[in-house]
Amino acid sequence: MAPMKLFLSACIPFFIAVVTASPLVAEDTTWPSVETFEVDGHKAFLYAPPKPAPGKPWVWYAPTIKHVLIMKHRLYVDSLMKAGVGIAGVDLGEVRGAPASSAKFSKFYDEMVNRGWSPKPILLGQSRGGLMLLAWGMRNPDKVKAFAGIYPVCNLASWPLRFSKAETLADYGLMEEALRSRLAEFNPIENLAGLIAAKVPMFIVHGDADKTVPIEDNTGLLAERYRAGGGSIEVKVIPGRGHEVSPPFFQCQELVDFILAQTGQARLERLKSFRIRGVCGGEHDLERLATLGVNTVRGYSIPDPESMRATLDKAHRLGMKMVVSEWMPNQGENKGSGGSTWKFDYGARGEEMLEKFIAKVEAIGDHPAILMWGLGNEVHLDEPYLRVVNRMSRGIHKRFPNHLTSLTMVNAKPEAIAAVKKFAPDIDVLGVQSYSPGAVRGAIKSTEEHWGKPFYMSEFNGKGPWNFGKTPWGAALDESVTQKVQDLNACYDAIDASSLCLGSTIFVWGHTNEFRPTYFSLLLDPDPNGPRDKDSFAGLLITPQAEVMVERFTGKPPRGNRAPVLSRLEFAGGKREREVAPRESMEVVFVADDPNGDSVEVVSWILDSTSKKSKRVAGPFAATLLDKAAIPAPDAPGEYLLMVYAIDGKGGGSASTLPFRVIEKR
Repeated sequence: MAPMKLFLSACIPFFIAVVTASPLVAEDTTWPSVETFEVDGHKAFLYAPPKPAPGKPWVWYAPTIKHVLIMKHRLYVDSLMKAGVGIAGVDLGEVRGAPASSAKFSKFYDEMVNRGWSPKPILLGQSRGGLMLLAWGMRNPDKVKAFAGIYPVCNLASWPLRFSKAETLADYGLMEEALRSRLAEFNPIENLAGLIAAKVPMFIVHGDADKTVPIEDNTGLLAERYRAGGGSIEVKVIPGRGHEVSPPFFQCQELVDFILAQTGQARLERLKSFRIRGVCGGEHDLERLATLGVNTVRGYSIPDPESMRATLDKAHRLGMKMVVSEWMPNQGENKGSGGSTWKFDYGARGEEMLEKFIAKVEAIGDHPAILMWGLGNEVHLDEPYLRVVNRMSRGIHKRFPNHLTSLTMVNAKPEAIAAVKKFAPDIDVLGVQSYSPGAVRGAIKSTEEHWGKPFYMSEFNGKGPWNFGKTPWGAALDESVTQKVQDLNACYDAIDASSLCLGSTIFVWGHTNEFRPTYFSLLLDPDPNGPRDKDSFAGLLITPQAEVMVERFTGKPPRGNRAPVLSRLEFAGGKREREVAPRESMEVVFVADDPNGDSVEVVSWILDSTSKKSKRVAGPFAATLLDKAAIPAPDAPGEYLLMVYAIDGKGGGSASTLPFRVIEKR
């Protein structure tokens, strides 16, 4: 029989030895300890890994008759324990999938969940254990993560009623004629709709010479029907092998890979030796970023697949990774340009969006520079959006099982994390976006407590306008560059201290005019309001904040020229804000230090502070003295910002702002 593709929730043979028993293993084997407990009078076994993976995934193995037999097979045990996956089972004796025995299995399931293990175990059924678990799974499809099988019994009319009739009839409490008349009710291969609807994947390894549990009556029939219903199943056929304990069945790496892929551990294993040292933006400045210790660039939208692949190719040549992100709207109202609004309905258009996205994924393909896929940026976490995201994630995993998926949220509020876990459980990694040391620390604590799985800081920086003090007229006060450097280091300290945080992508590599360039820009345009190609980084100035990033990533200060630091900026008299008359001269006091001892030019502009994006009103004004400058106020009354740059003429610069208001004085 040719190999078949299908999705099965399988149980890996699971051999658990009682604590007092002498396990049948090689002398050099170190076995995980077993915990035994009773569930409704039946003995249960649990092998917990030394360090359970986030979410505490576990394999439910059957048959568990006196002990868990799978435990004598090193490849399976070592692989699962190393990945943090538990192995457990319960001894119900020689049951055959009757409703009553399934109900007893449910009590064991409830006990495992109450002990903190995942509510969606991976079922691993060997031989008759396949029937036990498939029967339970068909009655509880929403509680099954996946099914794996080793020559499993799938068909009640096959081995059970041919070679184990007495035990089968006893389990069902029926005479043979009565049981056969109700096979459509009890037989797993007749009741696959729930597992298919729940999108439960399956993997089975089976020999084509199996006379005890013939493949054509069991796995073959299951695969045919599962695929016909739209289910995902893969079958590995072992030529010339029967119902036997031999390496093809118990050293099956594909089976291990399948199980680990369902727990997400295989995908997350890729990040165990990879610390994300990244930036947001910068796709067009990869060469420079690679020299600065950056290994990851997070994008915000996918251009055409050909362009995306070209960027990925370049990143790969430089030894870098990318978070390939799809832009997605909010459910309901969205803001457009010029204050306009528009609406989007995931219920009506989600299917179309999903199809277009999957087409992009397939066109881009399995590229080695893809670190993970990002599904939206700070999208409101409404159920319709999250359900589409979950389908996108499943679509990626179906095509590329080792690709990671992620979405982002602001500040990691517990209710937001709960929504993701409920409506988008297929997501691998959470991206958290917070600004200021306090917000970053709080978000990390909340994510560790409520997500409990790997995450990364997908956006962060020092304080934003919502964090600053305010003028009497409500304008945000800026901080000194020295304080910004301290804040950024404090953020990195919090990120590096988290055991679950995979790293970060700081916002933003470039010059952003949103709010003010001094808030988030790691680079500065010499002209804060000048026309610029957003994809060009030529001529942009390196800031002290960018140097903090470099030192955190490389462990040493940047080589060569260092950016000047505008360590003090205020109006005369120590004021951080002023009210002035039209055309009144404003005296500004500053201190600009240069680590290399270079001369520093101080240049100022006046910006309209009522505009969300920087809008120049006057300037530039060059300071003629070393520590002060006189700047004329605008003619028109209104609210303004004085933007001040310190530039060393060698590619470095730093900036801060002072708010002021022009009023007609009587």
